[in-house]
Amino acid sequence: MDASRSPELQDLPGIVSRGTAVFRRAWLPAIGMAIAVLGLAGAARFTAQQFVENENLLPAFIIDAAGLTAATVLALPWFRLMLSAERDEELSMPKPSSLGWSSMIVASLFFWGGVLFAIRYLGFLFVIGAPLIVVWYGLFGFAVADGTSPGFNALGVSVRLGQGRRWTLGVLALILGFLNFLALLPIGAGVNPATVAGAFLLLAITTNVAMGAGAHIYDWLLKSEGK
Repeated sequence: MDASRSPELQDLPGIVSRGTAVFRRAWLPAIGMAIAVLGLAGAARFTAQQFVENENLLPAFIIDAAGLTAATVLALPWFRLMLSAERDEELSMPKPSSLGWSSMIVASLFFWGGVLFAIRYLGFLFVIGAPLIVVWYGLFGFAVADGTSPGFNALGVSVRLGQGRRWTLGVLALILGFLNFLALLPIGAGVNPATVAGAFLLLAITTNVAMGAGAHIYDWLLKSEGK
């Protein structure tokens, strides 16, 4: 990391590589956090889908929003863990009382509300709207976990850090999204307990690489801000 400049497109392979290294440093608790968070989000998505199939879209929207918000709030120690691994700090699960739970709830509600609104109500425009929300606000979890940006301020920090770096963040999001898509390929062979379990475990790995890369670029943007 060269803190004297902002990350650029040519730095993306190194950022993903650093994400893998960050994950390896904290792999055991990180895998546990991934399983808990993905399990909660998956259970909510499965429940919501039952309402979608019965054309009850409002309950499905509420369940999706609640599930994603709850999963993101549950991920707060995960964000903190990956920041510690990125900064070569002592690895330990933070005390619950030391984390900004209320800030994460507020920021998560508005983040996922915006994403789901774009998906549900913007029609084909969600292809533009939802990714833009992710690129602008996607670093808010690290801002909350860092302990310096409560509530809405965390969303603002994500926007501020990304100024002038939108293309880099957007392409990074596409790379990490594709990586997570690859983890789902076992389901392509058929939906059964073995393929679902395989995809779930692969996703627990790829999401950790994404979290490690996110922690790295968050710190890089923070250090290079204003330079």
